Amino acid sequence: MGLVFDLLIIFLISFILPLIWFIYFSSKDKHPEPFLWIFIAIFLGMMAGVVSYYTEGFFSQLDISEKYLYFLNAFVEEFFKFLFVFLIIFPKKVFDEPVDGMVYMIASAFGFAFLENSLFLFSSFSSNAYFLKIDKYSLILLIGFFRFLGANLLHILSSALIGYGYSMALKVRRVFPFLISFISAWILHFIFNSIIIFSSLGSSTENIPFYFNFIFLIPILWFVSLVVIIELKKLVSLKND
Repeated sequence: MGLVFDLLIIFLISFILPLIWFIYFSSKDKHPEPFLWIFIAIFLGMMAGVVSYYTEGFFSQLDISEKYLYFLNAFVEEFFKFLFVFLIIFPKKVFDEPVDGMVYMIASAFGFAFLENSLFLFSSFSSNAYFLKIDKYSLILLIGFFRFLGANLLHILSSALIGYGYSMALKVRRVFPFLISFISAWILHFIFNSIIIFSSLGSSTENIPFYFNFIFLIPILWFVSLVVIIELKKLVSLKND
């Protein structure tokens, strides 16, 4: 019974954290999308997480530098989060407003983050490698809190940027807005991963502690959040041709 309860706690925390971001950003849409299609987008995001995991595992076997690997992994995750939604949802009639591009991409990011949270928290929960002398539930909450402010928000924002670019590309009938937004999301993801991973390994440029690097990232994510909110409001005011 103890293991079942522990898994339930991990599941709930993993789900609730990105759900908060999803509700916050998707609430800007004046015409909420059908629940079924939001659920499909979430499921597609989870599929993207699985495919990304195995693709990144394949790339890790190649003889490439660590930094280039993180650059490649950032591309892989953003690409697959978009690809499944692009193939399954965007061709459907349910995609009937420009803002829907952002909403469904945010839902995809929600599913991706949920799966990533579950795997990460379960690994942390069962690992004895942590030096913090706190009980296991406090540890999970602490890790969840940092993921809520960091990785979960990152996935939501990067996918939202891509969704905006895709909708604008359709609006102006040019691929340029999509390319710019995708590259921006890719670079944002790479910067985040680089700072978090290398600082946590004690290999940051000036040996700056992990928590300082994390605090440094928060203003960047907040700035991008403001950009995403502006983009959401802009698309809400637009109508499809």
